[in-house]
Amino acid sequence: MRFGGKSNYTSIATLTVPADVEILHEFFRQSKNQQALLTGGRYDTGDLEMVDIELIDTQKWIDNARLMGGDEPDFAKDKIVQVTPDGIGILTAEICPLSIIGGKVTSTSTGENNSSALPEYQAVLIHDYPRAKGPRPLVWLFNKILYGGDPDDETKILKPRRREEKAMLRFWAERLPSTINATTTETFVFKAEAELW
Repeated sequence: MRFGGKSNYTSIATLTVPADVEILHEFFRQSKNQQALLTGGRYDTGDLEMVDIELIDTQKWIDNARLMGGDEPDFAKDKIVQVTPDGIGILTAEICPLSIIGGKVTSTSTGENNSSALPEYQAVLIHDYPRAKGPRPLVWLFNKILYGGDPDDETKILKPRRREEKAMLRFWAERLPSTINATTTETFVFKAEAELW
């Protein structure tokens, strides 16, 4: 049995579209802003580090992006990161998700002039490796349930890994129609969509 879900968010505040939309694109390209998105809005917690593209199954990135409705990666400019957000406490144990994510900054151009297109950030889950820390009996139970044994010892795993979650986070700037903002000044809102299957 598999569960999934989708969550959407739209900012309440409206902002004025800058004369040079490249400023917004640069905001989306900054690593610290991507880290805030990938670690739940926190700059001060979690860990984000770059991963060499040669070490990753790039076909899985392509497949997952297609399946989740994202754009195919451009390996010359898109980035792969390893994200380790704060753990989740359960009893006296802590579950620490470690995710390998492919990130891409693109634009939301839909027929409009490309120089005025607003940016979009897409983060596609490539791999997910949850780990447990804490008392040995709870760590053993976690590993037994999730992996059938020690996930770090291939000879002791009793069943093959069957965790194949698919997930994508999209974060973009979207212009508001002038009929909504009732002004001649162009405005936009931030929107986000997270989907997990």
